[in-house]
Formats: sequence, structure tokens, C-alpha cells
Amino acid sequence: MDTLWKAPDASAAVFLWESWGDEWVLFDTRTSQTHLLNALATEALRSLQARSLSVDALSGLLNEVCGGETVDSQTIIRLMHEFESLALVEPVAHDA
Repeated sequence: MDTLWKAPDASAAVFLWESWGDEWVLFDTRTSQTHLLNALATEALRSLQARSLSVDALSGLLNEVCGGETVDSQTIIRLMHEFESLALVEPVAHDA
């Protein structure tokens, strides 16, 4: 069974976003930490704010929206572990 990943719901206003071109700055109000994200990481995190997704589902979604950039599952796995270490996402049970 694949792990599902989630981020805090966008309606909770936990993350404050600002962009400059292809780079995004994220301020996490829970930790008072600021993170600089590229377009791929931003799209992944925003997708996980909308709903819980498996690595394969997130990879497929990002391949659709990132216009020509191939995103493999290993890249997403590394990204999820990095996000988890920063407390930006967490694994959830399938019924959550």
C-alpha cells in the first residue's frame, strides 16, 4: 500500500506565499521558518494542500502540469522526505 502525503489545508492559512518569477518564498506560520522553493516544489506542495496524494499520483499530476519536465517517482520521494524533515508535509493513513 502506497503512503499518502498531505500538507496543511490551504484554507488554514498556515503557509504564506510570495513569488518572484519561477521562485517562490513560503513562510510557515507554525514554525516561523521561510523556505525558498522552485516551481516544481511549489506545485507539489500546493497540490498536497488540496488533497492527500501518493508519490505515483503526485508524480503523474506534476508531469501533467509542469509542461514537458519529466518528474520521476524517485524525485518525488526525495522531495517528500525533504518536506517531511521541514514539517511541511506528513504521511497519512489511506482513510484520512
